[in-house]
Amino acid sequence: MLSTIPVLNWVGSLVTKITSDAAEREKRDADERERLRSEALAERLRLVAEFLKRERKLAADALEREKFYFRRNRLKRLVY
Repeated sequence: MLSTIPVLNWVGSLVTKITSDAAEREKRDADERERLRSEALAERLRLVAEFLKRERKLAADALEREKFYFRRNRLKRLVY
C-alpha cells in the first residue's frame, strides 16, 4: 500500500524555489525602476541648472547692452 503513494518531498523545494525566484525578480525590477527614476531626476536637475545658467547669462548680457547704450546716449547728449 505505501508503495503506491507518490513521493511529494520535492514539492516544497519547488515552491520555495519558485517564490524565491519571483522575489528576486521583483527586487531586480524595483531596483531597475529606482535606478531609472534617479537617472531621470538627475537629468531634469541638470537641465534646470543649464537653463538657469543660460538665463543668468542672457540677463547679464542684456544688462551690459543697456549700460552700453545708456553710456553712449549720455555721451551723445554731452557732445551735442
